[in-house]
Amino acid sequence: MSKLDFDRFPAAKPRELLKLVNHESSSVAGTTAKPDYVLYYKGYECRDFRSAHIIIEAKLAQFDGNLPVEVLGQMGYYAKCVWETQFTRTFVPVVLLHGTKVDLCLFARSGYSRVPLGQFMMDAKNPDDTDKDTIAASIRKLWFFLIQSSEKFGHFVN
Repeated sequence: MSKLDFDRFPAAKPRELLKLVNHESSSVAGTTAKPDYVLYYKGYECRDFRSAHIIIEAKLAQFDGNLPVEVLGQMGYYAKCVWETQFTRTFVPVVLLHGTKVDLCLFARSGYSRVPLGQFMMDAKNPDDTDKDTIAASIRKLWFFLIQSSEKFGHFVN
C-alpha cells in the first residue's frame, strides 16, 4: 500500500504501539539500570520503568545450560525496577539474545522461568548449517509475544 492508500483507508495504516530505546550508554531515568534495550509503551510521556513493556538484554556468549549468576542477577534487577513502579504487574518479560539464540525469561515475584524460543540469526561460522525456517519460526514466536497488550502483563494503569 502507498501513502495515498493509507489516506483513503486510515484503518489499514499500521500503528506503532511500542518505542525501542537503546540504554547501553545511558541508564533508565530514575535508576542506575542500563539494559541493552527497552520496549516502551507508546503514548506515555515518561521513558522510565513506569512505561516499560519488555526489556531486551544481549550477550555475545551463548548459554545452553544454566545462566551465569551475573546475567541472571542483572535481569532480576531490571524486573525489580519495573515492579517498583508498576505495582500491578504480574510478571516482567526479559528477552535474552545470546549467541545466535533468543530466550524469553519471565520474572514473577516467586521466581523466574526461561523459555527458549530458538535460533534467531545465522551462525557466521557455519552459515550452511542454519535452517532459515527455524529462524523464521523463532522470530514469529518472539513477535507474537511482543505485540500482546499491556493488560496481559498486569499493567493496567497509565
